Amino acid sequence: MTLKTLIPVPTIEEQNNIVKRLVVSLRERKQVISEINAKWEGVLTLNIDQIKSKTFDFRDIADNGTELIFSYEQISERISNLQPLTAEELEDDDEQTELDFNS
Repeated sequence: MTLKTLIPVPTIEEQNNIVKRLVVSLRERKQVISEINAKWEGVLTLNIDQIKSKTFDFRDIADNGTELIFSYEQISERISNLQPLTAEELEDDDEQTELDFNS
Protein backbone atom coordinates (compact mmCIF):
# COMPACT_ATOMS: atom_id res chain seq x y z
CA MET A 1 0.00 0.00 0.00
CA THR A 2 1.44 3.36 -1.04
CA LEU A 3 0.44 6.48 0.82
CA LYS A 4 0.58 9.76 -1.01
CA THR A 5 0.70 13.15 0.60
CA LEU A 6 -1.06 15.90 -1.20
CA ILE A 7 0.74 19.21 -1.01
CA PRO A 8 -1.42 22.18 -1.91
CA VAL A 9 0.18 24.25 -4.64
CA PRO A 10 -1.18 27.72 -5.33
CA THR A 11 -2.26 28.46 -8.86
CA ILE A 12 0.11 30.41 -11.11
CA GLU A 13 -2.02 33.52 -10.56
CA GLU A 14 -1.78 33.09 -6.77
CA GLN A 15 1.97 32.49 -7.01
CA ASN A 16 2.37 35.63 -9.11
CA ASN A 17 0.38 37.64 -6.54
CA ILE A 18 2.51 36.29 -3.70
CA VAL A 19 5.70 37.30 -5.50
CA LYS A 20 4.18 40.68 -6.41
CA ARG A 21 3.34 41.28 -2.74
CA LEU A 22 6.94 40.46 -1.76
CA VAL A 23 8.43 42.68 -4.47
CA VAL A 24 6.13 45.57 -3.53
CA SER A 25 7.05 45.13 0.14
CA LEU A 26 10.77 45.15 -0.70
CA ARG A 27 10.32 48.35 -2.71
CA GLU A 28 8.40 49.98 0.16
CA ARG A 29 11.11 48.87 2.60
CA LYS A 30 13.80 50.40 0.40
CA GLN A 31 11.86 53.68 0.19
CA VAL A 32 11.38 53.89 3.96
CA ILE A 33 15.05 53.13 4.62
CA SER A 34 16.02 55.80 2.10
CA GLU A 35 13.77 58.37 3.82
CA ILE A 36 15.17 57.51 7.25
CA ASN A 37 18.76 57.69 5.97
CA ALA A 38 18.04 61.11 4.42
CA LYS A 39 16.58 62.35 7.72
CA TRP A 40 19.60 61.01 9.62
CA GLU A 41 21.97 62.71 7.17
CA GLY A 42 20.06 65.95 7.68
CA VAL A 43 20.35 65.69 11.46
CA LEU A 44 24.09 65.01 11.24
CA THR A 45 24.60 67.92 8.85
CA LEU A 46 22.54 70.23 11.09
CA ASN A 47 24.56 69.29 14.17
CA ILE A 48 27.90 69.64 12.41
CA ASP A 49 26.92 73.01 10.93
CA GLN A 50 25.73 74.29 14.31
CA ILE A 51 28.90 73.08 16.02
CA LYS A 52 31.04 74.80 13.37
CA SER A 53 29.12 78.07 13.62
CA LYS A 54 28.67 77.84 17.41
CA THR A 55 25.01 78.78 17.01
CA PHE A 56 22.54 76.29 18.36
CA ASP A 57 18.79 76.00 17.85
CA PHE A 58 17.18 73.07 19.65
CA ARG A 59 13.51 73.89 19.10
CA ASP A 60 13.12 70.74 17.01
CA ILE A 61 13.74 68.49 20.05
CA ALA A 62 11.59 70.29 22.62
CA ASP A 63 9.38 67.37 23.67
CA ASN A 64 11.02 64.49 21.86
CA GLY A 65 13.20 62.05 23.76
CA THR A 66 12.31 63.14 27.28
CA GLU A 67 12.64 59.52 28.50
CA LEU A 68 16.18 59.16 27.16
CA ILE A 69 19.29 59.44 29.28
CA PHE A 70 21.72 61.65 27.39
CA SER A 71 22.95 64.56 29.50
CA TYR A 72 26.12 64.63 31.57
CA GLU A 73 24.02 65.15 34.72
CA GLN A 74 21.75 62.18 33.96
CA ILE A 75 24.69 59.89 33.22
CA SER A 76 26.54 61.03 36.36
CA GLU A 77 23.46 60.39 38.47
CA ARG A 78 23.00 56.94 36.96
CA ILE A 79 26.64 56.05 37.66
CA SER A 80 26.51 57.36 41.24
CA ASN A 81 23.46 55.17 41.93
CA LEU A 82 25.20 51.98 40.82
CA GLN A 83 26.21 49.60 43.54
CA PRO A 84 29.95 49.20 44.00
CA LEU A 85 31.59 46.42 42.02
CA THR A 86 33.55 44.02 44.17
CA ALA A 87 36.30 41.65 43.12
CA GLU A 88 37.05 38.59 45.20
CA GLU A 89 40.14 36.46 44.71
CA LEU A 90 39.47 32.80 44.19
CA GLU A 91 41.19 30.18 46.34
CA ASP A 92 42.33 28.28 43.23
CA ASP A 93 45.89 28.35 42.00
CA ASP A 94 44.97 29.70 38.57
CA GLU A 95 45.06 33.31 39.85
CA GLN A 96 41.77 34.36 38.31
CA THR A 97 39.54 37.08 39.72
CA GLU A 98 35.81 36.67 40.15
CA LEU A 99 33.60 39.72 39.76
CA ASP A 100 30.48 39.72 41.89
CA PHE A 101 27.70 41.61 40.13
CA ASN A 102 25.05 40.55 42.64
CA SER A 103 26.23 42.40 45.71
